[in-house]
Amino acid sequence: MMRTGRLVYTCEPASKINSRISDMSLNGQPIQADKSYKVARWGVGSAQSEGEPVWDVVEQYLKSAPVVKNHTPNVPRLIGVGANPGFANE
Repeated sequence: MMRTGRLVYTCEPASKINSRISDMSLNGQPIQADKSYKVARWGVGSAQSEGEPVWDVVEQYLKSAPVVKNHTPNVPRLIGVGANPGFANE
């Protein structure tokens, strides 16, 4: 599971592949298919091939920011999971 910040989207897990995610926006602006976005990754998976490790980027940010502003953590809008006992907030 990827963690995101300021990215809002709707997820419908029961939909067919390539149709599960919709209504994506970042910082209140719709995601544009023809635009590039920078992302950072933390966790297991394939080895990093370029760029700085994300923990170094986070360390630099935390050292440069006198106060880290709180923001609402990403919680996607979920469709069709109301009867799933795996979702504690239902």
